[in-house]
Amino acid sequence: MLALQNELSRFGLALPDILLPSEGIDLRRWAVIACDQFTSQPEYWEKVGEFVGTAPSTLEMILPEVQLGRPDVEERIRKVHAAMGRRLADGTFRSVAQTVIAVSRDTQRVRGRPGLMFAVDLERYDFAAGSRSLIRATEQTIVERLPARVRVRTGAPLELPHILVLIDDPEASVIEPTVAAARTNPPLYRTDLMSDGGSVAGYACDASIIETIFLPALAALGSPERLTARYGSPDAPLFVMGDGNHSLASAKRVWDNLKGRGAADDAHPARWALVEIMNLHSPQLPFEPIHRLLTGATAADLLQFARERFGAQTELEAGFEAVRIDVTKHGAAPDIGTVFGLGSGQTWRTVRLPSGSANLPVTAIQACLDSYCAVNSKAQIDYIHGEAALAGLSATDNVAGVLLPPIDRSRIIPTVLQNGVLPRKAFSLGEAKEKRYYFEARVIETP
Repeated sequence: MLALQNELSRFGLALPDILLPSEGIDLRRWAVIACDQFTSQPEYWEKVGEFVGTAPSTLEMILPEVQLGRPDVEERIRKVHAAMGRRLADGTFRSVAQTVIAVSRDTQRVRGRPGLMFAVDLERYDFAAGSRSLIRATEQTIVERLPARVRVRTGAPLELPHILVLIDDPEASVIEPTVAAARTNPPLYRTDLMSDGGSVAGYACDASIIETIFLPALAALGSPERLTARYGSPDAPLFVMGDGNHSLASAKRVWDNLKGRGAADDAHPARWALVEIMNLHSPQLPFEPIHRLLTGATAADLLQFARERFGAQTELEAGFEAVRIDVTKHGAAPDIGTVFGLGSGQTWRTVRLPSGSANLPVTAIQACLDSYCAVNSKAQIDYIHGEAALAGLSATDNVAGVLLPPIDRSRIIPTVLQNGVLPRKAFSLGEAKEKRYYFEARVIETP
């Protein structure tokens, strides 16, 4: 096992010691969706709380982002830490030592979405723009969002991950065959998920599967020759962030703080973070734009600003559905400019920024919105998963909904290599209910 760990460490990976809920736990109440979802819909989290009740649940061990701005946030963090300690002591968890878990997820749109649970080395990750680390951020990290998440992780005995890390594997040579081999084993867990989240199952990956299938394929994928052929440079990343960028950045901050206080590099479990690794090109992994909702603003005011400052033109004025179809049709063609939808109430428009770009459209759209917010101090941007959610939240006239075009996943890593990182919240791996649900846990501090 030591030889396998040493080989994995070349790629910034380790076999994790994972905690799973014990037999008899109601798994539908145990698993809840990632904390950064439904940030403009507190009623979702209220319903989750009602459904969970007093049952053992990851809900008591996370802090939904919708609660971060509340005045009692420090007390909520203390309760999160206390719940972790209580559940560690009362037999809620069972341990699966030094094991990679193969995950298979069904949603309303896909079946058998494959992933692998590994621990990644935070010494091999850097979220700074222009980083050359093995594991890199794809999107801008909003450093102002880190302190609250750092406080949640600091002193916490456990981590519960919703982080998704991606590899660029169009041939499906790494994740897919490894998961297929693991699925011949009996499942470690299998459950339906609450709130129309589909279902999930996990299978143990034997050491032989990692040695004979996963490692050779990963070594070929990350070879300097392959990276040079694909990207023109051997300095391209092997792993890039998919979801949970700020959670992994917070884990990095906590580890750096522990090192500053003398934590041993090679022994402390907080040096590592538990993640699910997936294939960027998996057909079961939908790529969705993350839409924008501006409060303290109107669509008419934002449109006028975009015309004056960026030369924007209105292409179509219609209802939401007609504009959605138009944006989908034209939004991924950089040679004709950057297209997005803008509206509120019943009035929507297709807006075109005239300058084309090799970058993803979100780059130009976010620059326009940031410039607008810089001169309109009352405007605030929220990030919305799903077209239906955007349409509903934009139904009044005192907000501005911004509908982004589809994402071309093949342009993500080239854009990162060219520009360092994409704008914050550039893309989403599926809509809100398709996000990762908390299930596994790992000890990161002595309780």
